[in-house]
Amino acid sequence: LFFVAVVNRGAAGTPSLLEQSRRTLSDERGQFEQWCNSTLAAQDGRRSALRQLLSQAQASSSSDALAQISQLSREASNLAEKLEVARLAAASASRGRQQRLEAARLDADDAARDVEALGRAQDAVAGPKVFRGLLEEARGARGKFKAAFEQLQLTSSANSSELSALEAQYKSTQSSIEQMQHQYFTTQRSLE
Repeated sequence: LFFVAVVNRGAAGTPSLLEQSRRTLSDERGQFEQWCNSTLAAQDGRRSALRQLLSQAQASSSSDALAQISQLSREASNLAEKLEVARLAAASASRGRQQRLEAARLDADDAARDVEALGRAQDAVAGPKVFRGLLEEARGARGKFKAAFEQLQLTSSANSSELSALEAQYKSTQSSIEQMQHQYFTTQRSLE
């Protein structure tokens, strides 16, 4: 009570402490309201500018994404054509290789039978000098046919690895297209 009486009394021409604090609070409230009003207007302006910038960026990125998807689709189409041509060439080469492989195997089997027959004939006949040249020639032919057979088998695996690399590249391109389309459609959905 004493404090209230002292605060209310004040000097004759001076305002009391309570009145001063009320005025100060009133002034501060007015300044705060003024600051809020100006800040809200500035924030609204910034928000509008950000929305406009976002819509421009989305339009730009949208057209860029569509262009990239289109380019990748063309690349995938070209790779699909190359892959199909390579598959047809590989199938044709495989058939030819199979025929050559079978012929080489048959030649190697024939040469092995010749060597075996000449070896038995040499043992049966007393003159080994006559058969020695034929036997060496047959052994050489057997080695040559065996080497040709093995070489055909090696080239078969090399051609299939080239085809596998082309298939992997095609699958990678298709995967990239799917990822970009997913990202594009997700972005478009989020804008709606």
